[in-house]
Amino acid sequence: MYTRVLNIWENFRSSFWFVPAILMVIATVGAFAMVGLDSKVDESIVNAFPILEMSPPAARSILSSIVGAMISATGVVFSMTIVALSLASSQFGSRLIRTYRGRKSTHFTLGIFVSTSLYCILVLACVRENSDFSFVPKLSVGVGIVLTVVCLATLIYYIHDMSYAIQASSVIDRSARDLNASIKRMFPTKIGEDSDQLQEEAPMDDTGIQTPDSSLGDSLWTARCDRVGYVQAIEDETVMALAIKHDIVIRLLVQPGDFVYEDVDLSEVYAGGEFNVLDDETQKEVSEELCDCLIIGNNRTPTQDVRYAFNELVEVAVRALSPGINDPFTAINCVDQIHAALHNMKKVTPPSSYRVDEDGVLRVIANSIAFDLCLESSLGVIAHYAADSPMVKTRVKHALASFE
Repeated sequence: MYTRVLNIWENFRSSFWFVPAILMVIATVGAFAMVGLDSKVDESIVNAFPILEMSPPAARSILSSIVGAMISATGVVFSMTIVALSLASSQFGSRLIRTYRGRKSTHFTLGIFVSTSLYCILVLACVRENSDFSFVPKLSVGVGIVLTVVCLATLIYYIHDMSYAIQASSVIDRSARDLNASIKRMFPTKIGEDSDQLQEEAPMDDTGIQTPDSSLGDSLWTARCDRVGYVQAIEDETVMALAIKHDIVIRLLVQPGDFVYEDVDLSEVYAGGEFNVLDDETQKEVSEELCDCLIIGNNRTPTQDVRYAFNELVEVAVRALSPGINDPFTAINCVDQIHAALHNMKKVTPPSSYRVDEDGVLRVIANSIAFDLCLESSLGVIAHYAADSPMVKTRVKHALASFE
């Protein structure tokens, strides 16, 4: 469940509406709170600040001006964001838009402008003036002015940040940080515990999945999938809990980043105990629960998929080497970042394929991505496209030589 919640949170956090929505709620609560405070504060205290002395028409004029200015500035910010996304899509690839969507400065800038407009509209609706009674929420108007200053400062910072964000080096650096983070949480590190007693030299089958120890015997059945899409993540803790609950051994046949479709084999299930044979109804239930453990979407994410994190940098490099762009220096930057990430990956001890529970009982067999596969699918691919670029070809050759 934690993995699924984390995946949902990452999608929310990188969306354009989440932070602005939070700030709009805060602005709404703040507007009513400030108006309520204005109605209780002694008039003499407010009048001690000359800037807050204003008539109802003056308050309306100030608030109306702020609302109009903020809405216009929001349009400017939105236009700049769309231009940046268009540049990113055409130069680096549509998948690299994720690095722009996740920028906190963009979310906060859109949110502060929209929430300031909402705050001023709500305060404006509370200004009263008639023959018998008039009410001007002077403190609330003062807060609106302060928020306007904050918005102007944020706009200046946003322009500076966006001018940096559209640079190729910034996009590559962001993707490299995501790659290194994926290496640190390499699948299946969080499934139970490593086994230091089981044999790790079991042979691989044709799909690159490690075959189980012969002591497990024949599998009871094979669980299949009924959905189509990319495996974005696997709920580590749920798989382990399911194996413990039914006293079985689950051998995962898919990895984060794999494309699954109806009737594809997800896992093989082995008996945990000597006479542990599950009935057909329980087998069906376990198969459905195993399918539910997969977080499947229409695109890949770097949460558990280290191959996708490598592919982002490879895509930038390949595009830079295309005749239409012909930017070997960007490709060299990608090669350097991939080289550094591969060195970090080589230093990290890969997680054991055999995952045991707290009692040391084998429960899950789940393979991590092999180093050689990442090397071939990253520097190996770039080397192919760099055949006509001497600078990039030399840099790739030097990087590959360091792993021999």
